[in-house]
Order: sequence, then structure tokens, then C-alpha cells
Amino acid sequence: MIKAIARVIVAFNTNVKKEQIALGAAWGLMLGLVPTGNLLWVLLLVVAVFIRQHHGMLVLFIFVGRLLAALIVPVVDAIGFAVLTAPLLYDFWTFLYNLPLIPLSNFNNTLVLGGFILSIAMFLPVFFVVRGFVPFYRMRVVPAIIESKFYKALIRIPVVAKLRAAVSVFSRFAGV
Repeated sequence: MIKAIARVIVAFNTNVKKEQIALGAAWGLMLGLVPTGNLLWVLLLVVAVFIRQHHGMLVLFIFVGRLLAALIVPVVDAIGFAVLTAPLLYDFWTFLYNLPLIPLSNFNNTLVLGGFILSIAMFLPVFFVVRGFVPFYRMRVVPAIIESKFYKALIRIPVVAKLRAAVSVFSRFAGV
């Protein structure tokens, strides 16, 4: 766990492109909002692995998405139910259900479809918010944290010292 946290810290503080960090966050949130155990989630994961993005941020935002999904289950369910029961889309859902392998995506589950639709709607806003936050973090937040008395006291704690050592190791690999 310390290594994963160290990789995210290194990504924010090194020359990893802000777009790669933002893309990892957006894809991670998408994977976090869609329930696992279906073909749709597996396909999203396969696409995410082959996209050039920061995988540490992907894992972090899968966790964030899982927490968010647990908090907004009624909203996700309502979105999925509204789309699945729309009379205009009835023939489309019937057509998809009769195709081979498509039912394995569990698209007819309100939580799966609702999570997928919500994650698509949130993809670009999350991407641009994280993309805008990275330079702000690098230029303003890091110097303020390093100069704070709290940080100077915090780095004396043994667990934090190990995390700091892991960050420095990963920083050397990243070319900082």
C-alpha cells in the first residue's frame, strides 16, 4: 500500500504529463462506478490497461469510485431504471439482449447501466478538473506543505519516513 501511495505522490510531483494523470483518474472513476463481475467491466478494464495513462491514479480512483458508488446507489439505480424502462428504447434493449455475449455485460441490471451512464457523464468533468488541479498542486500546494511545521513534524514519524523513502526511490526511477 505504501508503494501505491508513493507512486501517486511521485506522479503528481514529477514530469508525468497532467493529461495522463487526469485520464487515469477519469478511467478509474468509470471502473469504480460500474459494478464488477460482468463483461462490461472487464472490457472497460482491458481498454484502460492499453491506454497511455497513469495506472497508480487509475487504481486510486477505482477506490474513490467504489466509495462514491456505495454512497449514491439510489441515484445510480434510478438512472439505470429510467433508461431501461424508457418505452422508446424497449426495442433496442430487446435487440441487445438477443445478441450473443452482450447479455454477459449485465446491461439489463439497473446498477450496471446506471453506473456506466453516470461514469460517462462524469468522465470529461473529472478529466478537466484533475488536469487543472495538477499544475496548481505542483506550483502552490507542494511548496506550502514542505514549508509547514506540520510536515516537518510528520516526516519524523517512522511510517511516514518509510513512505518518504519509497517516494524518493520511485522519483529516481521516474528520472527526477
